[in-house]
Amino acid sequence: NASIAFAGSSSNREYTPVQESLLATLSTELLKNEKTLILAPRKEAEWVLQAEVTGYEVSQPQQRTETSGNTTTRYIHWNGSLNVAYQVLDRAGHVHDAGNVSKNYNKEFSEGMNGGGFLGGLGKASLGRGHKESKEIIPATTEDVKQILIADIVSQIAANLGNTRSEEHTSE
Repeated sequence: NASIAFAGSSSNREYTPVQESLLATLSTELLKNEKTLILAPRKEAEWVLQAEVTGYEVSQPQQRTETSGNTTTRYIHWNGSLNVAYQVLDRAGHVHDAGNVSKNYNKEFSEGMNGGGFLGGLGKASLGRGHKESKEIIPATTEDVKQILIADIVSQIAANLGNTRSEEHTSE
């Protein structure tokens, strides 16, 4: 069993809420997938995973309408990005792994993709007639986009550390 602590920082005070969500999600994911890890206070931990949010932005959604004949379709477009630098240090402060990970989110959805209006809540994207429902989440708020970005960053870090299942990580 190895003890681990999680520490975070942000290059901008405005990123602190993202940093807190990132650390909570990251620690939960790593501890869930690696049963030999034990959470410990930083001063007592054999390993420390430090994560710094170096960039974050989520724009308000842009809406547009497209008319073709008698059919009118409304679309919503979401943009966001998250950049994180991380290091895995031993008790002596030696770096054993480090990296920069990022995720850009730039997607448009048509109204009704989740079975109703796109601002009615999270839904799953439909791929059209004869296709299965995808696992892609349709965001309804900027908080939803933030959580999508965090989930992808956590998957990237966990994959870099060899601590995730490959089907959980999607890169776009």
